[in-house]
Amino acid sequence: MVLSDGRTERGDLLVGADGIHSQVRSLVFGEGFQRPLGGYYIATTQALRHGLPLATHTYWGAGQMVSFIPVAEDAVSSVVYTDESAGRPPHHDALAMRDYLLAVSGGFPDHVRHILGSIGADDFVFADVIAQIEMPRITKGRCALLGDAAHCPTFLSGMGSSLALQDAYTLAGCLARSPGDVTAALPLYEAVMTPIARRYHDSALKMRGLVLGRSRVKAHLRNLALRMVPERLLEREARRFFDAERPLPDVSGPAQDGRPGHIEASGESPRDPLACPARPAIATWTAAAGAPSPGVRIGAMAHGSMPRRLFWIAMTVIALTGALVVALGAIYLSGRAMAVPIRLAAALAVLAPIAAGVVLMKRSRLILK
Repeated sequence: MVLSDGRTERGDLLVGADGIHSQVRSLVFGEGFQRPLGGYYIATTQALRHGLPLATHTYWGAGQMVSFIPVAEDAVSSVVYTDESAGRPPHHDALAMRDYLLAVSGGFPDHVRHILGSIGADDFVFADVIAQIEMPRITKGRCALLGDAAHCPTFLSGMGSSLALQDAYTLAGCLARSPGDVTAALPLYEAVMTPIARRYHDSALKMRGLVLGRSRVKAHLRNLALRMVPERLLEREARRFFDAERPLPDVSGPAQDGRPGHIEASGESPRDPLACPARPAIATWTAAAGAPSPGVRIGAMAHGSMPRRLFWIAMTVIALTGALVVALGAIYLSGRAMAVPIRLAAALAVLAPIAAGVVLMKRSRLILK
């Protein structure tokens, strides 16, 4: 390998872990693996006495999301996602970035715009396109790609850092299983990690419309759901959706007869932290506050989400009300001259919401006990 200063280095393995714009990937595999998802992400860190509690604060808009992460009493980092209709943001010009953020955040609360409008000329700003990396192979010869360089799933997957950690752990384990034989270890690494990365890609594509969709009706419904769903249910469903409870592969120890063996999922073991499931930081998904739309705040300090028992009581009332309306409609229609199949369909339409109401009532009683 020839470095930019002309020096030559030799090794058994070249690992490309240099991000979504990987130079190693370009040199070894070529170009054309980036898949834009139609938006941009922006990161800033600024000196400001913000007065925010030390928790992640996330605000949702139509096709936009703003998160504040207080890093000290006088410093705050921001992460902003916006769809492509806002136009390409400036890259490293802090004042131009401030003006851009103020222009695209018109529908957010005043305190959000105040923080974004306080970016100074010396503050850190960064912007890039939201894109996935899709490759048919992540190894070639004695080169292996890792993390975003191999299969960037984007923030929409909620698993970018976790995927990179799984890559590193699995690659190290595969190398340990095939000591002195890199060419045998790399295909095994690729076979294990490719289907995992594919699942994260798929979940990111499902999330794209929720975060970057421009429909204000859908945005309002999303915000309403975030306020109503109980915190525990929201966290559980987020972990399930993001596949956040995946055990790491068991890649400890060399393979039998010097050949790579079969990799199996390991169980949880408190003595071996590497054998425990990889869990992403999803604090921004654990609670929904009652902020007006747009701008539902989510974070560890948020409050105002509907209690679990009240949620199920509300669902019971809705189901029983729907059953009553359908029943009245069916009674009205049954008095008219109608074909037998239509009457049967009306009867089923009555029974379905009633059954749902009974189930919800039982669930509510269990919760209320």
